[in-house]
Amino acid sequence: RIPIPIWPGAAPGEPSPATMPAESLRISRPPALPKKELFNVSSPSLEFFPTNPEKGRVPCILILPGGGFTELMMDYEGEDAAPFLNKLGITVFVLKYRVPIRNQPRYTAAVQDTERALSFVRAHAAEYYIDPHRIGVLGFSAGAISAAIAEASDRRAYPPTDAIDEVPFRPDFSRRFNA
Repeated sequence: RIPIPIWPGAAPGEPSPATMPAESLRISRPPALPKKELFNVSSPSLEFFPTNPEKGRVPCILILPGGGFTELMMDYEGEDAAPFLNKLGITVFVLKYRVPIRNQPRYTAAVQDTERALSFVRAHAAEYYIDPHRIGVLGFSAGAISAAIAEASDRRAYPPTDAIDEVPFRPDFSRRFNA
């Protein structure tokens, strides 16, 4: 899958890429359950799992994997849920948000990326055959914290950067799983 960037350039407050460690992926081997752990994310993006576009405008869920704001559990707290939701007629995006914690409150970068991703998906609803009034979030652990903060916020956690930030960011519904 081709990642869909959510920011037009660097995310708010993001240091120069030259000063950040490279993004890395670790896949656990048996006897552990398969785990796809992502570290050092500086360029947040979406992974798109469409449902059947012939159904017209469908609901959409943005999945926010957990990982304690230090890493992302991309498979079992993200990508693995997409096929199940697709069978229910729901389009899915999995958000790869910034980790580890920056020099700010531990959730700030993840909340900024969550708000931006919700506005991005809603702004592109017609392109992805999504009902712009049925966009929700499904958050796991740290992703659940980000979802809850975005849902409760009255204003963005970052200064507007472009027209996408004029589109509402609050989800229409949510489900959170805290470990």
